[in-house]
Amino acid sequence: MTAVNVHNNESDPSDQTYVYVRDPGVGSSKHAQSAVLQQQIVLPDAFDLGPAYPNPFNPVTELRFALPEPAHVTLTVYDVMGRAVATLINQEMRAGYHQTTFEASNLPSGVYFVQLQAGVFSKTRRVVLLK
Repeated sequence: MTAVNVHNNESDPSDQTYVYVRDPGVGSSKHAQSAVLQQQIVLPDAFDLGPAYPNPFNPVTELRFALPEPAHVTLTVYDVMGRAVATLINQEMRAGYHQTTFEASNLPSGVYFVQLQAGVFSKTRRVVLLK
């Protein structure tokens, strides 16, 4: 078994490293080859709730949010009367970029508000369900 390090970016070899491992296997012509990519994890600078996509939607939309530090996260959907119609997330989460889906097939068409709460941070986005 042989390991070879190859840098993808010659001007910054610390950026990405590819490691190839070759296993000769059985017989002279058979071999397996695999690649492992080591990447630096980049954490967000600030809390954020991105726009829903697609929006308007029917009946599923994707929600993305960023956590610069671990936090208890609550992602709740409200109707125009301020009633909670769905709690998508209510748990401790680690720092990083996250995504989830809002599946609204059981709700009527209309305007809804998605609110992200993480620690003292709070942000709300408007989504439109069209059936």
